Amino acid sequence: MNKESNKSLTFLHIFIISIISSTIANIVIKVIKGISKFDMNYTIITYIVTIITFVIIFKIDRVIVNNIKQNNN
Repeated sequence: MNKESNKSLTFLHIFIISIISSTIANIVIKVIKGISKFDMNYTIITYIVTIITFVIIFKIDRVIVNNIKQNNN
């Protein structure tokens, strides 16, 4: 594989990870809304949870990709 396909694969990874993290964040926010009795603005909380989830999944993804690369060598 050349570098261009690796870049497109990375962009695809980031796209998939962002979809997964936003889905998880929406589920978490719905659970928090169900539990919480306070009327808050959940937009900022949704952004924060999405970013944190994205970073965690991205780190896990990088570890998995690095392990696969080491196993191939």
